[in-house]
Amino acid sequence: MKKLAVALLMAILALAFPVVSDIATGKLTSLIVLSGSMHPIMQVGDVVVVKRCNPECLVAGDIIAFKDPSDRENIIITHRAIEVFTEDGKLTGFRTKGDANEEPDEFVVDREDIIGKAVFIVPLVGYLFEAYHSKNFLAYFTLIILPAFMLTVGEMRKIFSYNLQTERKTEKEGIRKKRKYTVIRKRRFFAIYISLTAALLLALYPITAVEGSEVCNHGFLPCLIICDDIPGYTVVQPGETVRVSGIVDAVQYVVPVFWAVRLSELNFSLPLAFTAIFSSILTFSMYPLWIQNLPELRRKRRRIFGRR
Repeated sequence: MKKLAVALLMAILALAFPVVSDIATGKLTSLIVLSGSMHPIMQVGDVVVVKRCNPECLVAGDIIAFKDPSDRENIIITHRAIEVFTEDGKLTGFRTKGDANEEPDEFVVDREDIIGKAVFIVPLVGYLFEAYHSKNFLAYFTLIILPAFMLTVGEMRKIFSYNLQTERKTEKEGIRKKRKYTVIRKRRFFAIYISLTAALLLALYPITAVEGSEVCNHGFLPCLIICDDIPGYTVVQPGETVRVSGIVDAVQYVVPVFWAVRLSELNFSLPLAFTAIFSSILTFSMYPLWIQNLPELRRKRRRIFGRR
């Protein structure tokens, strides 16, 4: 387990090094989403990572960050470029629009006001930064962040350090004389784990019907349709039918929209793979409940907890 943890840590550090390097050199900057103009791809409280780039490299459909054309100080807008303006073969500006807005922005963004392109979104992390800059950060940290962190660490320690021999020793010492639990062996563990993961995956699998350019969601959860149109996706509610051209993929709405779109650009099967990983993690997080609440899978001749 320790070797696996070390290997995982090294892999994370290797992947994080280029990001840290870009942050140190100023190529990457982070912005907190304060409005719902880009819903659902960006939620209020998300952190948007923006990479500085040459405006000439931007195309229609990219999410760009730019200075407010109305000259408001310290205001940066992150909207999608829907049209590129050129003059004599040279870039002059962009027409932008928020995904949640019905109409495009009234202004044209000058190339000089472009800060960069959104390359990644971290959900909800912005609330921590907002709390950090607030006057009540100490109370927020003491009453919310610290207890949540301690609870998470405690549960993770229980999950990774669970040992049947430890439980038996604890029982013999009389610390938990009246506690009942289920003994789950490796085969049973994997059987329950695979069964629950498969059930969750089937429940989250999108059920859609495509007829020409129309797609209907026959499932019971909102479905994310990834397509070739700008903005590159559309959310279809249960029982709803929408007209979309160039359908690329469909995935359940549990996957963050930005991640699903970017993953589909690499391979159409990656968003579904992400859903499988999400189902697996959700199943594993319920592991303590198996121990405490599941009925006994096999009767023992000698009960572990029943004798003094």
